[in-house]
Amino acid sequence: ELGPRHQETLRAAAGMAELDLAGGSPAAAVSRWRGVLASLPDAPSRERSEAALGLATALAASAENGEAARTFASLLELPDRQVARRAALELGVLTADQDTAVACRLVRGVVDERSRDLGAGHPDTLAAMASLARLLERDGDAAGARDLLRSVADGLRSALGAAHPRALAAQREFAGASERLGDEATALSATLSSAHAFRSSGRDREAMDAFIEAGRLARHQSMPESADRFRTEAWRLSRALQLPVDGPWLPRSRAKQRPGNGHWYQRVELPMTWTDADAACRALGGHLATIDSAEENRWVHGWFAQTSVCWLGARRGDDGLWHWVTGEPFTWTNWAEGEPSDTDGGEQYLNFGSSVLTFFRKADAWNDHRDTGDNSGWWLTHPLCEWEPPAVPPPPAPPSARAAELPRTLVREFGGHFYARINVDMSWDEAAAVCEALGGRLACVTSAEENDFVCRQFAADRFCWLGGTDAGHEGDWRWVSGEPWGYTSWAEGEPGNWDVAEHYLHTGQDAWNNTSSFFLRWNDTALEGDWAARIITSPICEWDHPPPLK
Repeated sequence: ELGPRHQETLRAAAGMAELDLAGGSPAAAVSRWRGVLASLPDAPSRERSEAALGLATALAASAENGEAARTFASLLELPDRQVARRAALELGVLTADQDTAVACRLVRGVVDERSRDLGAGHPDTLAAMASLARLLERDGDAAGARDLLRSVADGLRSALGAAHPRALAAQREFAGASERLGDEATALSATLSSAHAFRSSGRDREAMDAFIEAGRLARHQSMPESADRFRTEAWRLSRALQLPVDGPWLPRSRAKQRPGNGHWYQRVELPMTWTDADAACRALGGHLATIDSAEENRWVHGWFAQTSVCWLGARRGDDGLWHWVTGEPFTWTNWAEGEPSDTDGGEQYLNFGSSVLTFFRKADAWNDHRDTGDNSGWWLTHPLCEWEPPAVPPPPAPPSARAAELPRTLVREFGGHFYARINVDMSWDEAAAVCEALGGRLACVTSAEENDFVCRQFAADRFCWLGGTDAGHEGDWRWVSGEPWGYTSWAEGEPGNWDVAEHYLHTGQDAWNNTSSFFLRWNDTALEGDWAARIITSPICEWDHPPPLK
């Protein structure tokens, strides 16, 4: 009706180009922006400058970096300083891989200009500061980047409010930068702040994810009781959201199959009431664990309840007698001294295990408790689920499927190789797959100097996987890289091959400082890590070239 060159037609085409880019179709956006530019007069104008900026942005998203850089550069000296600043900012980010120092200068210039024209606390100034922080970290100034991101997060909270999406995104980025620097206490504080802001603004799913993240960070800080409380908040939100309990968000321990009866067992890493625990295990295709012998009791406790209090599948019925949820006879028992006590007439549910605090340590003896667990919060109680053949636990999503998104430390260089720790605990085979997905391998340590570097940089506060295994043939240790197995640093008495199942190499010390004999020394352990299934074991990855980590 108006013709291809009419202002309204061009404005609509520009809007469609932006929608194409936002919808993941950068090639279509490039085509539309070229059409808009071809329809505009050649004379300089705000409309032509905006269209050129849109084209350059779409070209960059299409990985046509050369033309995108030339187009951004052509806009740097425009009289319209708003467009010129945006072009400089995008050009700085685009050219970071080629010359980080030049990119930093470009973006710093935008920060200075926006600060002068708009003010240091203006959201546009803060956005440029965030871009500069990312470049600073890539240029090796991680501490400067973290400090800048703190200012950005504080500034956006002040300007837009703590629950604004941009402020929350900045807070998350600040938390990530703090964790990469090894400052997990600050990362935890920032993550908790985000969790409460999400919840206060009604964004419950994001709040749940943030509480789970806070639980991971608290566990790494030797704060397992706080980790349980944060995860309890996550569980409450998941129930309000009516999320399925078998979703990938649900943290679970390693599943173990018991020799003899072939049953599978797994602890859900979210404390909850007995009633919720019963429903959760059923939704996962199993039931709360039932125990009918001293041998089974010792085995289940040893794997799952040494440092966690766990619900078992029994309750007192209306007849005053105890019953297993499966209907099997409640004959063999292992009550602690003085139990079942039925304190206040409300302890109708069965649990056992040990709190990481000092108030509940009854070893593998049983205790009766109220449905809510302990009201004071001193010991929160986890579901212990059991599956009887042919049923098996639903497998969680493998960490390698989202390797690039996993939290990590900074990449550090030694001897021409590059190293980083992935801050998620996992089995050895999962760790190997994660490092491979990131283009590297589990670290292969071939000298005393490399061992000292790797341990002091990454394994001083947790166990870490290394790339050694003798799974192929007992005693024939090999590196995953194929390098010769020469230098070793075994701890006294290691490799022990306990229970004829320890074929994987790790080092370090646990987060609770209970085990320090393997710091700077090596130990062989089972595929899933520590036998109690509660100790954190994280991969140390190694690359021959700087890795493309986010």
